[in-house]
Amino acid sequence: MATAKLVAGEMNISEKKVRVEKGLYHAGPDEILAIVHSLNDAHESVMLVGHNPGLTEFADELLGEDLGNIPTAGIVGATLKITSWKEAAWGCGKMEMFEFPKKE
Repeated sequence: MATAKLVAGEMNISEKKVRVEKGLYHAGPDEILAIVHSLNDAHESVMLVGHNPGLTEFADELLGEDLGNIPTAGIVGATLKITSWKEAAWGCGKMEMFEFPKKE
């Protein structure tokens, strides 16, 4: 939760827009996908802040990639081919960027 609030602050996003999902902390890919399915369709974009190994496994499955590992403070940006968050499924996304502090 602290990380999400720090990121929101750096992006000038109100803390009121930060939704805390305690189950995300040690979630596996299927649990993360269930959280995505529960998102309000009024939101065109979202940022998930979580931990490994679940977050890397989720990104790999969602995007059909093999990222190996999303390191600490790593960011993966993606576009999903969906019209509702409930449609999110493995392989529905396209990776747009993958950045992390020690990237060469």
